[in-house]
Amino acid sequence: MSEVNLKLAGKFRLMVRDGVTNEIKTDTGWFDNLITNNGLNFLATNSGSSFISYCSLGSNNTPPVGTDVGVLTPISTGGNAATTGYTRTRVDVNSNLTYWSTTCRYNFSAGAVVGTVREIAVTNHSSNNTSAFSRALLKAGGIPAEVVVTATDLVSVDYELRCYVNTSDVVTNVTISGTPYTVTVRPIYLNDNKPWTAQGGAFSMVSGLDYVLSVNSAGLASGSNSVVAAATSLTITKQAYVLNSFETVINCSISNGTAMDIAGIFMRSEGCLQGKWAIVFTPSITKSVNQKLNFVVKYKWGRYVP
Repeated sequence: MSEVNLKLAGKFRLMVRDGVTNEIKTDTGWFDNLITNNGLNFLATNSGSSFISYCSLGSNNTPPVGTDVGVLTPISTGGNAATTGYTRTRVDVNSNLTYWSTTCRYNFSAGAVVGTVREIAVTNHSSNNTSAFSRALLKAGGIPAEVVVTATDLVSVDYELRCYVNTSDVVTNVTISGTPYTVTVRPIYLNDNKPWTAQGGAFSMVSGLDYVLSVNSAGLASGSNSVVAAATSLTITKQAYVLNSFETVINCSISNGTAMDIAGIFMRSEGCLQGKWAIVFTPSITKSVNQKLNFVVKYKWGRYVP
């Protein structure tokens, strides 16, 4: 079995403007969130929808925990908060760690938020508070804060979602039919932002698995930005997701009927945890016409902890 791992993190920023003069009255600056268990489960159990479409504000100051499903004392459930655009960025933290981020903004019109704001969440639902992807208590300069909002104030919230990937090779050893192999898992297409850009859409698990023949193994090289001659897709079977496991097990196979040397597997996923990986076999696996190859990939995700 080979493993692919990704980590998520997020940050909030809240600003209040005078509805008449447009003068900034409050700017909290950026502060961290806690991505909820609900949020991490959502990546495995939903498809085709965004999980950060709305923003909720509340007045409770209870610290966030993984089991939170939204703000605890709502002031606004986010029905007036329309996401306006996404900006996307890549940042190389060091030689072995990179993250891609999406930043979106939620605007609240005058009167939509009135009261003392102490908590904040992003969610996929416009009318209730049961499906938050993340929650946080307000901070300003790293210090717990509360913000008083009047009926004439305009409120905007920025949310940055980061997807971290370890760019170094992960090497394990396996034995297949009595032959020892080195299995290397590496992210590829790192010079192409598109396959790695964090987005607000649901995670489709694995959108494709292809095998690459040994004669075209250069497409699985470190730093590769293209896969050379990916062959016919493997047969993919995903095991049932276990709630709160934050991982999916994918069984893939190449049926009998054709003899070949298999240099590795090209894997791609979509949505928030999108990316492209090479799983490289050294030496190439020789499969006879009467043999079938079965291989298992475990796709794992979780919260990023510096």
